[in-house]
Amino acid sequence: NAQLHKRVTNFGLCRTFKPVSLFTTVTLSPDHIVPGNNVNVTLTGKLDRDVPAFSSDVLEVVFLEPKPDPEFPVPIVDPFSIELCIATGITCPILKGTEIHTTVPVPVPDAKVLPEKYLIAVDVREN
Repeated sequence: NAQLHKRVTNFGLCRTFKPVSLFTTVTLSPDHIVPGNNVNVTLTGKLDRDVPAFSSDVLEVVFLEPKPDPEFPVPIVDPFSIELCIATGITCPILKGTEIHTTVPVPVPDAKVLPEKYLIAVDVREN
């Protein structure tokens, strides 16, 4: 008999781009992403700069194809983004160094588009 061992998704620093924020925790639920469904992305972290009350900064989640060059992955589909100041649990303005915590439902590309191996990037950027 064979046993299926579930792999846990691990997040680390991106070597390609300098982050605007460093998330101390990023988790997925369910943590075996199902193509074509939503995955809840929960993150906690501190922003590296102030975010004003009417900021257009966005929280972005991108599914990436690691080939042909894992140092410069290519988006599989358009990034999911939500204005940071309207994400659940976040109130702007946010002072630099303030810890934020939110969970956002993110649509997962369907099985026809999502390759067997892929990367997920989560960041906050200016829009």
